[in-house]
Amino acid sequence: MKRPRSRFKSAGFLLGGALSSIEQANLLNYALMERKWADIVGERLARVSRPGELSRRNLLIWVKEPVWADSMSYLKTEIIEKINRVIGKSIVDSIKTVYKRDFEPATTPAAKAEPEEVDERVIPPEILASIEKTLEQTDDSELRAALKRVMLKSVMAKHPGK
Repeated sequence: MKRPRSRFKSAGFLLGGALSSIEQANLLNYALMERKWADIVGERLARVSRPGELSRRNLLIWVKEPVWADSMSYLKTEIIEKINRVIGKSIVDSIKTVYKRDFEPATTPAAKAEPEEVDERVIPPEILASIEKTLEQTDDSELRAALKRVMLKSVMAKHPGK
């Protein structure tokens, strides 16, 4: 006699499906890196920098002033090693630091208790529907809200004019 299938699914299974459905394999690693940024570069550099984009194992770091781009370029090797150690796998091979005029530093738990909200009215309805459908299997409401927030922020980053 066959055992009935459990209706419970592992978080890894749900996250994998959710992230792959919007073609964002690195999204979870990026979110973890952003959350741990102060641990990776230290509090001082975290106040003047943040991870900007992770694509094909290349990390773009945004900095508050041009001088920080030069300063951080000397630390590239150490930053790459620390990112990969903190994340627990090799996700970054190279780093480029650039000055970003409208800079917002990476948030730390102490710096920001409430998560940043995304205005869903500016997201196309078909993308919202796709995200909702992807997350409907996630029973944990906090996990579902966090994943939705990350997915929406990813859409906004890819399409900043929307």
